Amino acid sequence: MKLDQNAHAVAVRRLTMLLPVAVALCALLPSRSAAADVVLEMAKTGNEPTSQKMYLAPQGLRMEVDDAGKKQTIIFNKAKQTVWMVDTAAGTYHEITKSDLDKARGQLDQARAQMEAQLKNLPPDQRAAVEDMMKKRMPAAAAGPKAPETTYERGPKGKKVGKWSCDVWKAKRNGTPASELCVARPGAVGVTPSDFAVFRDFAKMFEGFGADRQMADVWASAGSKDPNRPQGFPVQYVRLGPDGKPKETTELRKVDKARVDPSKFQLPSGLKKVGEAPPAH
Repeated sequence: MKLDQNAHAVAVRRLTMLLPVAVALCALLPSRSAAADVVLEMAKTGNEPTSQKMYLAPQGLRMEVDDAGKKQTIIFNKAKQTVWMVDTAAGTYHEITKSDLDKARGQLDQARAQMEAQLKNLPPDQRAAVEDMMKKRMPAAAAGPKAPETTYERGPKGKKVGKWSCDVWKAKRNGTPASELCVARPGAVGVTPSDFAVFRDFAKMFEGFGADRQMADVWASAGSKDPNRPQGFPVQYVRLGPDGKPKETTELRKVDKARVDPSKFQLPSGLKKVGEAPPAH
């Protein structure tokens, strides 16, 4: 069976969108306590409404996604440094390993070098046109290692999202409206940076790809001590269009400190492996 590249990319993007949240919390303050198992429930509204349930434990993480009735499970096994994307209805799974990503990362580096060499001698207007085309066709290669510049502006304080009180921050990426997020105190949410330590390992697997930067500039400063940046745990994220209008909203709905069965981070038996490793672009 041929790999559905679009479904594969969507699955990876969903997980890496949440990655910077946890990575930021890991760095929030030194972890002096052992990580606890955590179960998070989230929901996204907009053009593609979804519900998500995430299991976190030292052994790995698992996300169960219900996308308008289409269910998918994404599993990260820390010991094996492997991500599985399971289609339960079809009885199939895609697999991404660290070695797959290392290979793709090398291809990206080569593509960036070739692109720079080809663009170097072009007139400015032609170069701009080609760069714009490459961003659309091959965003990870075109982006390079530098993340876009993000600036923040304070919004209303004391907004209510579910049972949490949070403060609003508005973000612009390279001067264009990008998002609004509402952050609550980590203690109020009931989580600690150590609870999210498993994301550190997952983040390392995806370093250097466009997907892990798309939201990183917005989330990475969550919990920062910089008064000009968001501080706390994001309980709501609103993605904005270039016109500043909301496109979709993701909210935290529930947090449980409950033991997670280690089998949650193993590949279920009886599934058929399909497709190949994701392409560099």
